[in-house]
Amino acid sequence: MAAAGRGRAASLVAAWHGIGRPTVRLGAQLRRSLHTSTDGTPVAVAIHPETRSATITMQQAPGNAVTDSMLKALLAALDAVEADRGLRGVMLTSSVENFYSVGISLDIFTRKEPEWLDYWHNMRTFFYRLLDSRLTTIALVNGHAPGTLREAGRGVSAGPHH
Repeated sequence: MAAAGRGRAASLVAAWHGIGRPTVRLGAQLRRSLHTSTDGTPVAVAIHPETRSATITMQQAPGNAVTDSMLKALLAALDAVEADRGLRGVMLTSSVENFYSVGISLDIFTRKEPEWLDYWHNMRTFFYRLLDSRLTTIALVNGHAPGTLREAGRGVSAGPHH
């Protein structure tokens, strides 16, 4: 039974992900990559018209740390997919081998108050945008995720809500 469940889950992910379908590029800042970004872009967006879904892929090696640029790119990606009224869902995943995200960038704790508050405002905005989105959201955690989302969002979780 467990093996059948894994097969079904893999099929659902493959169907959701639109494997083998072309990607739509949304501006110069958002780019799809198979591994990590070669141009320094922290996030890529792929639209899958056949499933009416999108994939937002974090691609900031070495571990997808949630930096200022990552947060701004995630918010811009969410803006782009929510603006497409034809979409029903979005999946957040990683292209960095072995890592979904290492979590909050530790340099935030060395900053002065205005910068620190701006970072946390953007972090909170991102979590609330995910929670309030009209789109069905899925986190495909395909690597290590020490403390990611659940800790940063103080109870906001990418996993099942209990």
